[in-house]
Amino acid sequence: MRHSINPHSSNDDLFGKEGKLKYLHIFINDQRGLATAEYAVATVAACGFGGVLLKILGSAAVSDLLTELIRRGLGLVM
Repeated sequence: MRHSINPHSSNDDLFGKEGKLKYLHIFINDQRGLATAEYAVATVAACGFGGVLLKILGSAAVSDLLTELIRRGLGLVM
């Protein structure tokens, strides 16, 4: 949601008590960069998960387990 402060208002409106509160409200509720930050966090999390998965699937024990599973599956078909 975009907000703007009226440039034609007096200094009392902008820098008085209500003006400061209005500016603070606009600043706190500004979510323009939020989607970009969410995409960045999701990308970093996906890269981390991919690294862990690569490490697990690259181990000898998991490789042997997957090879045996595929051999048994093919043995049932043939």
